[in-house]
Amino acid sequence: RFSAGVGGSEEAGVAAPGPPLKKQRTAGSRSRLDAQGWLRFDGTGMDDVGGQAERPSEISTSQVAWISCRPAPERLKRRALGSFDESKYKDTLDTWEKSIAEKKRVKKSATVDSICRIAEDEGYTSGKWMLFVAREGVDEVWDKINKATWNGELGCSAKVSPSEPGGGSHVVCVYTDSCFDKQAVGELLRKLRDLGFNPKSFKPDVFTMLGIDSRNKWRLPPTLYTAKDFPEGQGAEEGD
Repeated sequence: RFSAGVGGSEEAGVAAPGPPLKKQRTAGSRSRLDAQGWLRFDGTGMDDVGGQAERPSEISTSQVAWISCRPAPERLKRRALGSFDESKYKDTLDTWEKSIAEKKRVKKSATVDSICRIAEDEGYTSGKWMLFVAREGVDEVWDKINKATWNGELGCSAKVSPSEPGGGSHVVCVYTDSCFDKQAVGELLRKLRDLGFNPKSFKPDVFTMLGIDSRNKWRLPPTLYTAKDFPEGQGAEEGD
C-alpha cells in the first residue's frame, strides 16, 4: 500500500538485505514486504493499530532492509517532495573541498547553508530525528513509534533497522517533510518527548544522500540540529 520510504541508510549503517522473507505477509501480520526489501506496516483489516507491531529484534538484516510505517491513508497529510539530484550540490562541495586544500578561512556554516538552500529549492525537504536503541528495548520503542505514526500523532513516516548479526543497536528514524522549518522540527521533537523519547540529533535526508556522516571527507557537521537547540518546556517558536 505504501510507496518507497523516505531516506536511505542512516549513519549507524545497515547491511544490504539478503534473501527476503519468503512470504509477503505472515499470518496475523499487518505489514507487507515491498520490492525494495522494506517491511511496511499497512494496518490491513484493522480499524486501529492495537496489539504490537513487527518485532525488529526478531527480524534480521538478511531478510529486510528496513521496517517502516506511515500514517493511515485517511490521516496522511504529506506534501509532495522533490527528488535528489547529486549534481546540484557538486559546485558547492567542490568549492568547499578546494578551500580546505588551500587552507582558506571559510565558515562551514556557509557551505551547510548553501546545501540546505539547494535542497529546499529542489523540494527535497525530508529529514529525521534519530534514536539509537539497544536490541532488548527496541520492540517496545518501535511499538510506540509505529502506533503513534499510524494514528497520525507523529511525523510523515518512521522506520527502524532490523537486527544485525552479532547484535548491536537499532536506529529509529522519525520523519518530517519540512526539515528546514525549525518550528516543524521542534514540534516533532516535542511529540517524541511527550512519548518519553529523547533523540539527540536531527539530520536532513540531503545530508544522508551526500554522505555527510560523522567521518565525511568535507569535515562538515553531520546533523542540522541537536536536541539542545530545543530546550524542554520551550515552545518551538521561542526556539527560533
